[in-house]
Order: sequence, then C-alpha cells, then structure tokens
Amino acid sequence: MDIDGTVNDLGSHVFISHGHAVTRPFFSCPEKDYQFDIYGQPYQLALSAKTHGFASAGFAWYLNGLVMTGTSGSVTVPIRLTEKNPNAVGGVTTRDTHIVVGWQIVSKDMRTSNVVLTVQEPFGKYELNIEAHATETFNLVPPSAVGSDIRFINSSAVQWEPSTTLTRLPAAGHFSTPPIATFVAINI
Repeated sequence: MDIDGTVNDLGSHVFISHGHAVTRPFFSCPEKDYQFDIYGQPYQLALSAKTHGFASAGFAWYLNGLVMTGTSGSVTVPIRLTEKNPNAVGGVTTRDTHIVVGWQIVSKDMRTSNVVLTVQEPFGKYELNIEAHATETFNLVPPSAVGSDIRFINSSAVQWEPSTTLTRLPAAGHFSTPPIATFVAINI
C-alpha cells in the first residue's frame, strides 16, 4: 500500500507571543536586545492510501497509534512538542502534551481511501505517525496491507525585529514548503 500526502496552510498566521531577547538571531548579527514575535500556522494534511492487488479494500486509519473510526471526527493524540522560545537555551523548549486533530474521510473507492486531517494548535514542531490498514472485503480473502507515513510538522516561526537590511530565510516548515517566513536582521 502506498500513502501520499500534501500539507496546506489553513487560514492566516496566528500571533502567539511578543518578547525580547539578548541574542544573535543570525551569526552575522551583533549580540543585543532584539524584539521578536512568534507566530503559528494552522494546517490541513490531505492523505491518500492506495492498495495494489486488492479487489475491494476496507480501510482503517490510525494516528499515532489511535484508530479513527467512522467517516469523520476528532482524535486527541499525545505528542512531544518543541516550541520556539528565543529566551531558552538553544531557542526552544520541549514538553509532552496532547493535540486535537479533526479528520474526515473525503472519498474512497474499492482500492483508495482519502482522509484530511485539520490541526489548529498547539504550534511548534512535532511528529505525526499516520497508518492506513487495508483488508480484502471481497469473498473474505485474507490479504491485508499496512502503509505508514511519518510527518514532521513545524507549524511556528520567530519573526525578529526589522533592522537596516533584511534577508528573508525560509522557516523549517511543513515538508520543504514553509508556512511562515522568518526575517532575520543582518547589519552590514
């Protein structure tokens, strides 16, 4: 079974907090007291599971080991969340928490199932392990398959105060498609 997916921003960026930190936001910046804003980005993850060699597949979707039954709903899953915090050593803090993920089976046929996951908050970096299990439903034949997809989500960014010259750097976002740009001050 193959699983493929795309991540799309959902709405506009969400302001999380404002602060200041004595730091070097970029290696060529002088150390001083900089102001910053932290933003989050809600998103939707559209996934498609496709079987091979099945006459008629029945699907079950799992998120971080928890089954999603029915055609829509929400599931609360445990995650290890890394949040941006310019005042912390290393610029981040990590904690165990839960995230509520809304989901809906948007279409399915005899060999394919499509699900959309919607996540609002908390914002930060975490891992989602998505699995689709397929079983043959035609003539009670025993073939089965499992497909999995691990997604590393980064749904937040720090925007530093503007300075004389600005360089736009991509944030480490959803799969090479940054949801938020980080502006870093570079004094020349």
